[in-house]
Amino acid sequence: MSETWRRGRRPKSRQIKLVEGAELRRRHKTEPVYLEVAPEPPIRIKGDPVALEEYQRIVAELMAAKVLNASHGEAVAILATSIADLTRVAQDRARIRAVPLKDRTPEFYRVALALDRRFDKLQLQTMRFLGEFGWSPMSSARVRQLEPDGPGVPAVGLNPFGAWLAGRAKLRG
Repeated sequence: MSETWRRGRRPKSRQIKLVEGAELRRRHKTEPVYLEVAPEPPIRIKGDPVALEEYQRIVAELMAAKVLNASHGEAVAILATSIADLTRVAQDRARIRAVPLKDRTPEFYRVALALDRRFDKLQLQTMRFLGEFGWSPMSSARVRQLEPDGPGVPAVGLNPFGAWLAGRAKLRG
């Protein structure tokens, strides 16, 4: 229970201090160093084209936001695999729902129910993994997306954390 309260402000990460141009002290030099070059995908991802595409998309977004470090590799691979599985199950569900009513048998309904359960399970799992990277509505509440076209006009297609970092860099420099 004693760990639920903090005194003072939360410390800023090393990466934010570098973007802001703040001086790094000795204690900040031991913080994680973020990668400049995208890591190689794990071998198990290379055999799955859907998961590989997702892995490359996620790594590109994390690299653009400058928040990817070496320990994220396996977590990104798991997230990419989860999204790929969710995509495949969604496609199977769409295919099975296209079957006409007259051709549906009891076996059809067993398969449809199993797909629905699998889809729900994968959806929850994927949302948990997205939350680990701050990409769910609950975990990204403190990072506000910039509005490049003026107040009230949403910025479409921007990474909220990357946009926030870019805005901080403009304010400092």
